[in-house]
Amino acid sequence: MNHAALTALHRAHYPDLVGYFVRRGAIDDADLLAAEVFVIAWQKMPSGLDAPRPWLFGVARKVLGNARRSHDRRHSLDVPIEDGPDDGDSPRITTHSGEVAFRVDLQRAWNSLGDDDQEILALTAWEGLTARQAASVLGIRRAAASMRLARAREHLREKISAPASRVRRATSGRSAPVEKETT
Repeated sequence: MNHAALTALHRAHYPDLVGYFVRRGAIDDADLLAAEVFVIAWQKMPSGLDAPRPWLFGVARKVLGNARRSHDRRHSLDVPIEDGPDDGDSPRITTHSGEVAFRVDLQRAWNSLGDDDQEILALTAWEGLTARQAASVLGIRRAAASMRLARAREHLREKISAPASRVRRATSGRSAPVEKETT
């Protein structure tokens, strides 16, 4: 790949790759990781790619995995320090807004998904890739990516609706207190 082609590729896709890393929690290292993707592109990008974006995201996925494994190795001997008891002075979120509750439920549901489900959903929802492009990133067939995407969406729907059903089961036969939202 020549210098002009790499420069054009960098201009077109660098912000997307930084966003990819940020959305996956690598906020402090996003620029460095994106730069690493372009070093690999300079060295190994196949010539004649019609759409380099999925290939770049495939490389980004591997770069992120390597970075996480390196981080885990470096910090495997760290001793976790637990937070002390609540002293009552720390600020607390006291809103009962439906939007906040939904976001919390969505975050919990997202965190409970497997890595494969999170990755296919993130590639299609956050990165705007099609199922075919996500298949290319993941190194699987398009049909497999479509099935994985459908299953991941269903898992997410189930996990979002699961807390409400557990609450209904837990309170069935008993009267549960009702909290009114104050405005």
